[in-house]
Amino acid sequence: MHYFQQVKKLFLKDLSLEIKHFTALSSSLLYLFCIVFIHYLGIEIAEMSSNTGYWNVQFWLCMVLISIFIIPKYFYFSCKKRPLYYFSLVMPEIFWIAKVLYTTFILLLISFLTFLIFGILFFFPFNFFHLPYFFVVLLGGIFFFVLTFGLTSFLAFRSRHGYLMTAVLGIPLVLPVVALLFKTTLYLMHGIIHPQLIGLLMGSNVIIFFLSLLLFPYLWQQ
Repeated sequence: MHYFQQVKKLFLKDLSLEIKHFTALSSSLLYLFCIVFIHYLGIEIAEMSSNTGYWNVQFWLCMVLISIFIIPKYFYFSCKKRPLYYFSLVMPEIFWIAKVLYTTFILLLISFLTFLIFGILFFFPFNFFHLPYFFVVLLGGIFFFVLTFGLTSFLAFRSRHGYLMTAVLGIPLVLPVVALLFKTTLYLMHGIIHPQLIGLLMGSNVIIFFLSLLLFPYLWQQ
């Protein structure tokens, strides 16, 4: 319970800072809208708005780009002494879990908004029965993106081109999972629930989560 309270306090602290500095989140939402609108124009020109496969690829490509833009913002530090300050307050594992949960929460909100914009501008490719399964896949994909790009953000923290290094290090790691997300979502669009693929996605999240818990304390100390 003591660790849970620490995670809760760090989560609420980040949420209060987000409300006070809404400019960062609003710029992210503007970036999101611009990406979706560019995809909308491309589909209108190509007359491919009824193609579910194209919708699938565009949606997950959009989520990867948004993740690269947003996730490092929550794992970078404006002052290089700040990690030492947090290290004196809580265990590294507790800090990591709080950061991952908060970033996943923010990215899920943005992903739901993305889904709504795609549905309004294009179409909703899922029936009501398969929509909960898609949200499970969406949560698994977002959680993997947060873990992967979060770790690469800490690796790129000392670099002058931190965001670029995060993308360079993180994209090759998420490509297999992105391919898995493409396939799983496409099955759901055609009314097919593939439990093996969903289980593989969740297993990948479990593996990367425990690996991140092992690696993060060493990255923090350095």
